[in-house]
Amino acid sequence: MRIAALGFALFAVVSTPAFSAGAVFMGLNKITARNAEIDITQDEIVEYGSLNIHLIHCQPNVSEQQGDGALVEITEAKADRRMNDVFRGWLFAGAPSLNAVQHPFYDLQLTRCQD
Repeated sequence: MRIAALGFALFAVVSTPAFSAGAVFMGLNKITARNAEIDITQDEIVEYGSLNIHLIHCQPNVSEQQGDGALVEITEAKADRRMNDVFRGWLFAGAPSLNAVQHPFYDLQLTRCQD
């Protein structure tokens, strides 16, 4: 019984993902061709142009091919003050084209997770 409990405890420790306290993104304004480094802490909402970027989680080293991964929710403020959903999902530093943010004016890529 003790061995089974110890094995379960080790499995729980190994399988629990370690999330970072924040993330760094690179934003590109396609109209002005200006880029900006965007630092976001977990559960913070940051404005970038008309976009609101909400970092839900950032997990370092999701896999060797994908690198760090960030779960984000991106909305856009419209002229009539309504929020439009732009993107909700995972962005990966090592594979930025895997889940790309589709927006006519802005590109957004995860650079890395940070503590």
